[in-house]
Amino acid sequence: MRAWRWTGLCVLLCVAVSGCTGGEGGGGSSDGGGTFEGCGSDADCKGDRICEDSVCVNPGSGGGDGDSPGDGDGDRPGDGDGDRPAGDGDGDSSGDGDRQAPLDDPALEAACMSDCQAKWDADCPAGFPSLDQCNGQCLIIDEINGGYCHDEQRAQYNCLAGGGYSCGVNDYAQPNSTCVVESQALQVCNQQVPCWTLCDQGEYGCSADRDSCVQKCDEDFAQFEDFLCANYYNQLLTCWGQQETLDCQGGKPSLAGCGPQVAEIGDCLDRYGETCDGFCWAAEQLGCGTGCQASCTDNDEDVSCSYEWGRIIDCALGNRELYMRCDGDVAVPTGECASEVQNYDDCVLSNP
Repeated sequence: MRAWRWTGLCVLLCVAVSGCTGGEGGGGSSDGGGTFEGCGSDADCKGDRICEDSVCVNPGSGGGDGDSPGDGDGDRPGDGDGDRPAGDGDGDSSGDGDRQAPLDDPALEAACMSDCQAKWDADCPAGFPSLDQCNGQCLIIDEINGGYCHDEQRAQYNCLAGGGYSCGVNDYAQPNSTCVVESQALQVCNQQVPCWTLCDQGEYGCSADRDSCVQKCDEDFAQFEDFLCANYYNQLLTCWGQQETLDCQGGKPSLAGCGPQVAEIGDCLDRYGETCDGFCWAAEQLGCGTGCQASCTDNDEDVSCSYEWGRIIDCALGNRELYMRCDGDVAVPTGECASEVQNYDDCVLSNP
């Protein structure tokens, strides 16, 4: 697993929740100084959940028995077995083929609120909002990663809350427990989310099955040695994974709707590699055949017009839009680059 893979999908969204009373299932006073008391009625729960034994649960799932979805003990809502929804729970991409968990995960929200309470109990002067605001953020924590990595996130919260917090540098709350194992497990899981998102979309991301899709996705990642280019590729995977209907052409997703992400990757490859690397990578994604590298390199090495040729590539990829297409097996710029093409043609004519 490459340590640099983008993990931005796991960043918590910070929202200001004014007038909240601790959020769903969260008690406490409106000034954030109360304790976690659980729900009082169905009205305190989100969506279709109901309140059983002071815990918000899905109808028919049971609650308050020590193994319920709302007790924050690490079980996944609905099955209680702790399996990770995507894969087999051991940090790799293989497994039982399950997709992500439902976005509404009471156990994860409860674990997050326990962590909020632990921070609040530390009573540090700096950097912590009211308990109500922190609990309010927990109500959307299960939606951040699209339903993936709930078990790992829950385990990290439970570890942090269990260790408690102390006031550290500049009076900010700092965890007493490092929770290294839990944090590493969450990082490994988060690194797989873009590929899982693609491979759970359409017909396994245009592959024969989910495992082969994830394997190919990981292999495609291996071509990006630069962190920034890999980040852009993650954005392309996310774009594909968010398509309402994934259009498959030649066994891979169509670039329709994701041209800007492809252009970013191509431009990055050109900046951190050779001039033709990104242009020809994009040509390959478009299905233009295998002859791009040779012809592009010949044009770039023609010293008399290499600048004009570089301007064509900059236009085709450098404006966060993909201005190129396939003309048979040849990659050519589209009409948006007409002036650059004309300048190149004029240069070639004047330098026979």
